[in-house]
Amino acid sequence: MDQLNVIVIDDSEIDRYILSRQLKAAGVVRIDQFSSALEAIEYLQSLDASATESAPDLIILDVNMPKMNGFEFLQATQDMLGAKPLINCKIVMYSAADQHEEQTKTSEYASVKGFLPKGSTPEEVQNLLSRLF
Repeated sequence: MDQLNVIVIDDSEIDRYILSRQLKAAGVVRIDQFSSALEAIEYLQSLDASATESAPDLIILDVNMPKMNGFEFLQATQDMLGAKPLINCKIVMYSAADQHEEQTKTSEYASVKGFLPKGSTPEEVQNLLSRLF
């Protein structure tokens, strides 16, 4: 897992911290964190199309955030996620809310490959990573 480049997008500093620790425990070394979807979009737009090494393999995206929520992020980045360098990037939605409704809505986006409830155990995070990679 140490070769994975993971981005965590969540407005909660505590949730970013907990998830980052779980990712590190699962063997992920490179984790970039953003407190807003807008900051993450700026970063993704700055990636050069040939810079595949710096492109994220996985984005873990909070559903409920101010200014731009996770679904608005997906809509805004739909074209970006289908092109280089993000063409192989997978997205996992991350939420404490009712998962069924949100999981149904994520099926509209081909880049969304999973759903991780907030409060997941380190083993659940490890299992998700093993399933995706």
